[in-house]
Amino acid sequence: GARGKVIGIEPLQQSLTLLFAAGNSVSCGVDAVSREPPPRLPGGYRPGQLVYSVAESIHFEDGDKVLYGAVGEVLCHNSAGNGLCVYFEGNKEPIDCQLPDLSWAPAPPLPG
Repeated sequence: GARGKVIGIEPLQQSLTLLFAAGNSVSCGVDAVSREPPPRLPGGYRPGQLVYSVAESIHFEDGDKVLYGAVGEVLCHNSAGNGLCVYFEGNKEPIDCQLPDLSWAPAPPLPG
């Protein structure tokens, strides 16, 4: 559901190479892409939209992390289908997020 830019065509495999805002590129079949935006995701979000983490900071074993106030890019539904999959800059993988952990607006300062 994320918006990408076509940067390559592979006619024999009937596929395209797409570059996404997060800087990653993916090869996918022409039947897997559309010129039309996908329907809205949970919470009214759209792929490619920037969101802010308002959850407590978390660090994962692989080194990925989501810090309070971090900006991320919405990619798609999360794996459970009840939230969003969000890419936070510097991480290796997108993160499954629950809607209460995200905000359209910057996170307010932490007390203290």
